[in-house]
Amino acid sequence: IDLHRLNQAHYVQVIYTQKQSAKVTYLKKLPSPGTAPAPVACRYASTGHQRWNRGAWIWKTRALLGHSRFAAAFLDKAHRLGLDRLYLYLEGPLDIYRPLLHEAHASGMRIYALTGDPSDVENPSVVYTTIDNVEGYNRSHQLGFSGIQFDIEPYALSTFANHEQAIYERYVHLLRSIRSDIKGRLEWGVVVPFWFDQVQLHHESLLKLIMQQADNVAVMAYRTHYQDIVELANNSLCEGEALGKSVYLGIETSPIPDETHFILSTQQVLHYISYYQGRPYLNHRISSATPLIAHYTVSGSEISFYPDVGAAVRVTAKGPKYDSFAGWIINGLDEDWHVGKMH
Repeated sequence: IDLHRLNQAHYVQVIYTQKQSAKVTYLKKLPSPGTAPAPVACRYASTGHQRWNRGAWIWKTRALLGHSRFAAAFLDKAHRLGLDRLYLYLEGPLDIYRPLLHEAHASGMRIYALTGDPSDVENPSVVYTTIDNVEGYNRSHQLGFSGIQFDIEPYALSTFANHEQAIYERYVHLLRSIRSDIKGRLEWGVVVPFWFDQVQLHHESLLKLIMQQADNVAVMAYRTHYQDIVELANNSLCEGEALGKSVYLGIETSPIPDETHFILSTQQVLHYISYYQGRPYLNHRISSATPLIAHYTVSGSEISFYPDVGAAVRVTAKGPKYDSFAGWIINGLDEDWHVGKMH
């Protein structure tokens, strides 16, 4: 328990999973249990059918680098699943990506640089260096990156609960600076959660402020039923239509544990704190028998398609009828495609 953060908070959220001890977060307001936001109506919803893209976020990029046989098998599997683009997480100098980029381009696959960390809002120089490196690589190599995607997720900062508005302001300022730095030379996008349209910053939704800067957004609409996905993403798709921006929908195939969430007031938590060698800790496993403000369970099977990757791919065969809808991005495929499993 962090007593300093506890004293600044109004509520405490304790989260349990089957495999993990308690995770504690400190809140100034009550969180949403992950339900879809109130839907808005689109003025420009499409009635026709458009072609959309299918891609994947690849985080274990280094496992593919320097292994042309594995890279070729990886790309072949991507093609067989109908993917036409990959978002590769950047690790190390970009020259080590050259064989993989050549292999991808030869097979007709578009490659995007994937980067970002919550700490970027506090240390933006890392972002500008990445942009410079990608643009420099593209200038010196005929087969380069098709664009950059930023997955920053500022709400994951440890200080977020007590400094939410200030962190979001720095985040939007960073995106404005990215737009100014790139000046249209390179396509760039931002990964966002589905609930950003519910966050207000200076009387505008955070989602709108982001879309006004980026070329496109990818919405983490992590659900396992097509209609649930579309409902989560509806407001983002409508905002994209209003602003003329492309919207991709992200779905999950990584294993996600069930989570049980318990919300208590800070005063309630004080009753369950003991000290060991001068350090505070929770001396009581929170349960539904504990006096609570709220209690809910999030099922991993409702968020992730794991282990049925085929079901995720089948969902991407459908496309919601919005002019802003640009395609699907699948997360977690590299869990199954690790080079150790390629033969």
